[in-house]
Amino acid sequence: IGKNGDCFDRYLVRMEEMRQSARIMRQCVDLLLGKESTGPVSNLDGKVVPPKRQAMKRSMEALIHHFKLYTEGYRVPAGEVYAAVEAPKGEFGV
Repeated sequence: IGKNGDCFDRYLVRMEEMRQSARIMRQCVDLLLGKESTGPVSNLDGKVVPPKRQAMKRSMEALIHHFKLYTEGYRVPAGEVYAAVEAPKGEFGV
């Protein structure tokens, strides 16, 4: 893109990086929506995420769910894949 290596060339390279990143994100969204464009992808199973702290103080079921989720972990259904990704605030499941 640039030939001089000055601040303006670095700016041009950074702008192109952002354009390419936005393009990759658009491609990911298109893949998630699918060819039918049926809508956003979401898991309807409420047992994947831990319950809210307030719910655990009021509900025995929420407390049991929290305990089982952290002791046994999440079990991936047959035919599905789970990959753990470490992040600064914990682990993300992809």
